[in-house]
Amino acid sequence: MAVAFFGETSSREYTEVFLNVARNPTVAEKFQFYHLNDKECASQNGASATPGLVLFRRFDTPRVPFTGNWETTPVIDFMVAQSVPTLIDFSEDYIEPIFGQRKAAVFLFRSKSDEGSDYVKVFTEASQQLRGQILFVVSGVTEGIQQRLGEFIGVEEKDLPTLRLLDPADGMKKFNYQGSVQSLTVDNIRQFVDDFQNKRLQAFLKSEEIPAESNDPLKIIVGKNF
Repeated sequence: MAVAFFGETSSREYTEVFLNVARNPTVAEKFQFYHLNDKECASQNGASATPGLVLFRRFDTPRVPFTGNWETTPVIDFMVAQSVPTLIDFSEDYIEPIFGQRKAAVFLFRSKSDEGSDYVKVFTEASQQLRGQILFVVSGVTEGIQQRLGEFIGVEEKDLPTLRLLDPADGMKKFNYQGSVQSLTVDNIRQFVDDFQNKRLQAFLKSEEIPAESNDPLKIIVGKNF
């Protein structure tokens, strides 16, 4: 990916923002940085005015102009947010954006044969409507890194299709969608994400049921009451 600044090198946006962004370790090694002082080129690439900033990528919309506040942090946040697809097909390329950057994500685990199914289309639509709130990921469980992801989250082929939510920022907590994935709607997904963000979901634990109360001096601890 690359980001281009269109405008004068004497401007505050270039000297105090763009150069600071280019030196920032969060993005410095992941992006290529360019400067052009060409208004016609800027306009052709989506920058309606100069100074302008445009992110170039190889997925979704290839060119994304920056429209936020010209300060270092908003520019970096924009670049990081736009550096992943709206809908991620999980691969090794996305281990760092999810787990390294500790971003919460909704995972739809499905069979390859179901790629054109209604529930996959619904999930795709939800990813577009809820972009920026949480990451959306699709994955199988039978091959390579996707198989290892399924093992980590606790999804087997017999469980497909299933919807799970993972929060790397909070101890890798996992949350299961309790409804029917086959009859999934965008509103169902929006409610699932909203319940997570407002801490109304109970994390999934591989656990036996809590044993009945007793006066025994030896107590049994299980995952749900540890």
